Amino acid sequence: MRFFPLLGLSLFFVTPAHHAQALLLEVPVACTPGTDCFIQNYVDHDAGKGWKDYRCGHLSYDGHDGTDFRLPTLKEMEAGVNVLAAADGVVKNTRDSMKDTGLHNTDPTVLKGRECGNGVMIEHEDGWSTQYCHMKLGSITVKPGDEVSAGSVLGQVGMSGMAEFPHLHLTVRHDQEVVDPFTGLGRETSCGQSGASAWMPEAEKALAYKPPGLIAAGFSTQEPTFEGILEGKFNETSIHADAPALLFWVEVYGPREGDVLKLTLTRGGEGGEVVAQHEETLTNSKAQYMQYIDKKSLEPGEYDGHFTLTRTTEKDGAQILVTYEGQVNVE
Repeated sequence: MRFFPLLGLSLFFVTPAHHAQALLLEVPVACTPGTDCFIQNYVDHDAGKGWKDYRCGHLSYDGHDGTDFRLPTLKEMEAGVNVLAAADGVVKNTRDSMKDTGLHNTDPTVLKGRECGNGVMIEHEDGWSTQYCHMKLGSITVKPGDEVSAGSVLGQVGMSGMAEFPHLHLTVRHDQEVVDPFTGLGRETSCGQSGASAWMPEAEKALAYKPPGLIAAGFSTQEPTFEGILEGKFNETSIHADAPALLFWVEVYGPREGDVLKLTLTRGGEGGEVVAQHEETLTNSKAQYMQYIDKKSLEPGEYDGHFTLTRTTEKDGAQILVTYEGQVNVE
């Protein structure tokens, strides 16, 4: 994604021609990774038409030049989540004029050359820069020329520009070439094994590679959609027995080929009757995935939804990586 014309997209990683001073970064979002935010996409490490993240996973897309720190839904965005300077520096440029309508609800002519949406560009020492994209309209608190310290509030996470969900897109550059902060300077030679992370030790620990994970889950009376889930819909706590159906749904990110997803809906509390169940083994990897089960002809009572995602590897065998349990009353 581009923010300013002179800083175009680059698919190449820096091979240092000199001993550049390393840039050490703090987490750039005021949230808890893995709890109320998560990394949806990493820098693309495939120089061809495909894509792969720094661990040779699929959490990226072709040409992606940054790290996407995602909020689960618009509710968190509206409440306000601060974007923080990742390192000391001087603000070079800002933009704060685009609505938080995202990719699909913004005129393409408005997006042209402004894919980053609202954002901030910070210059650091020794040729380094950081770029913060898709920030919330009216939230930016700095201006060009301001000196900022690591952790300074720059604004808030939004959904402006070419964004399909609320998130901060962080691009790190050295001498205007993209650097993946998870591998640092130098071209990676194997999955996550080469290069030195550009994250501070505590940040590196907080941002440990942890796909897959749960985005959202709940109960509804109609088929859920990605757009509706993002808006906080399809999350009923009480349903009438005359409803056409009861649906239990989950949305996850980062599931891989071979992962086993299992959803179960029971009635009558712990040990109750199984009224709907679905189990599948994914035949291909996905950035995000939504599935549901349903029960028609409802009877009053307590219904429980249970979800597991299980992954089997040669090293660890079968492990349950994602779980969710929820409850709804049918009256």
